[in-house]
Amino acid sequence: MRNVGVGLLAALLATLAALSLADQEPKTARAGFGVAGSRYRPALVSRYGAVASASPDASAAGISVLADGGNAVDAAVATVFAVGVAAQESCGIGGGGFLLYRGADGTEAVLDFRETAPAALPANFETAPRRFRGSGHQVVGVPGTVAGMAGVAQRFGTRPLDRLLRPAIALAERGLRLSPLQVEVLQGERERLNSYDEARRLYLDNGAVPAAFPIGRERPQPDLARTLQTLADQGPQAFYQGTIAAAIIAEMERSRTAGAPEGERGVMTVEDLASYEPIWREPLRGRYHRRTILAVPPPTAGGVIVLQVLNLLEEFPLGENRFFRHGAVNHLHVLAEAKKIAVADRNAYVADPAYVDVPTEQLIADDYARTRRADIDRDKAKDPSPGNFPGFTPRPPGGGARPGASTHHVSAVDAAGNAVSVTCSNEQRYGSGVVVPGTGILLNNQLTDFDEPGSANEARPGKRPRSNMSPVIVVEDGRPALVLGAPGGPRIPMGVASVISNVIDYGMDPALAVDVARLDSEKCCTVELEQGRVLPAQRQELTRRGHTITDRGEYHPQFTPLVQVTGIRPDGLRFSVSDPRYDRGTAVL
Repeated sequence: MRNVGVGLLAALLATLAALSLADQEPKTARAGFGVAGSRYRPALVSRYGAVASASPDASAAGISVLADGGNAVDAAVATVFAVGVAAQESCGIGGGGFLLYRGADGTEAVLDFRETAPAALPANFETAPRRFRGSGHQVVGVPGTVAGMAGVAQRFGTRPLDRLLRPAIALAERGLRLSPLQVEVLQGERERLNSYDEARRLYLDNGAVPAAFPIGRERPQPDLARTLQTLADQGPQAFYQGTIAAAIIAEMERSRTAGAPEGERGVMTVEDLASYEPIWREPLRGRYHRRTILAVPPPTAGGVIVLQVLNLLEEFPLGENRFFRHGAVNHLHVLAEAKKIAVADRNAYVADPAYVDVPTEQLIADDYARTRRADIDRDKAKDPSPGNFPGFTPRPPGGGARPGASTHHVSAVDAAGNAVSVTCSNEQRYGSGVVVPGTGILLNNQLTDFDEPGSANEARPGKRPRSNMSPVIVVEDGRPALVLGAPGGPRIPMGVASVISNVIDYGMDPALAVDVARLDSEKCCTVELEQGRVLPAQRQELTRRGHTITDRGEYHPQFTPLVQVTGIRPDGLRFSVSDPRYDRGTAVL
């Protein structure tokens, strides 16, 4: 492990050295457009490669792989595994997600490694009693992260899986201190985690979270280190058919005899794990002001929503006059109305395409955007209905996704111009609360992303629950100009679309585009707004138009998404930006 430690140190030194280049990044947008907050800082820039995540340790792991000659895929895979150690509350090998790849040669691909519902998912899954909402063994989907990372590394990477696991193994053996925000999250989940023996042992100090414990002492994770080493030695089959699989299923079986409430008894079987496969899909393609937008298709709704919102915004004069300056009421109003239209369509149509016919191409078509753009009343907040498409029947809307930052995003670019945008998740912070004894594996609770029976996103055995994860790559002049995504549940697509619009419509540099105040809206007529940088007159006019404002302050730590961006500038420099609303984890080579 000595060489790994040296590699991480070298990566951190490279990050510090890159700060000398950071002043080359412009700090302001066009005059009057976009107000930087108190935490604004320029992007890190480099000639060779960049990684962005919310974890400095995980990003350093990715940079160490680039420094060792790996490509963007290798770096992204290493970073995702390292995130599962450094930020286990949000992403790990017990979860799943989506990955978007664009090669320097123009190759494009999506890998869906979303979790699936076990074959024995009970019919009363939604109503079965649980001690805590979204907790226990029954809400665990068959994890996809290991299969996904192994699959993309094999197809597009240049390094064997065991080498990509080394930084994560080193982090788990060494141990990490939690950040103050991670301590806050752990305190919020203390009661739930305290009800599960292995979670209590792993994450809590005698059932409590003393302020000095997580911050002041490194926490090695020897069980997780051994599990990752097993994956390095035996490959992904150990997780789905070998010793790790046996431990997961033993814990599921134990839950059925431990007196847990009905809704917490695990139903995952050996067959569920052995039959899991990630799915290669074609990216969604859109255009926004002459740029190509690559996004991820269903079962995530994120790509559809990002493209819909951008399509709806394209004919508005954003950034062209003072009436549509950034943060002006017209700008905020059309953002809210566009997102609500996309949400209405999401709830009615979007789900796992293996179970539901989804009008994906129709939803992101320019003709449809023109029709729906006419529905936006510039002077009044509305409650839009879903669109109508011949041959497709809208389903009753479900309960909708819950907000949260229990997800992690990694963006990476390399010297050759390869780009990766990957989002991984446990769903809720600390997932199901269930840790598989002896493995350090925290299991997801992604099955809570299903909606009520009768909705497009209803729970079914073998089905992948709908997501809002939104890995996106913006291609301009043949280069990946923006490689971005975020955690944040239903707020993810709006954050991603807003950053893209801020760069293209308002001429902001990526760091300012991420930093400036944001708005989000899921339903009529509430908007969440970071009010600190929006003038009172604009807020008052939003209220007059029928919006109810929920104030989220300047940098509200729970106001997500936490956007992570890399890319290649016109001058060829690679850059990295991490959202200042959370721990900043950018790194460059």
